Amino acid sequence: MAGIVAEKMIEMFVILIAGMIIYKCKLANAQASKTLSNLLLMVVSPLLILESYQMPFDWGLFYGLLWTF
Repeated sequence: MAGIVAEKMIEMFVILIAGMIIYKCKLANAQASKTLSNLLLMVVSPLLILESYQMPFDWGLFYGLLWTF
């Protein structure tokens, strides 16, 4: 579990560094920043949520889901 958390923190740090480089080189303006933020909120975040639920099928979980309904 700690390995997964460390891996995600490293990924976020790399993205942060890439964003800083793009900003310092003035490759993105305010409009581009707004567009990228909207893309992250409307597309990437929901896809990450869906991806987090991907797991092998388990009848126990399925029956638990039916029981909750």
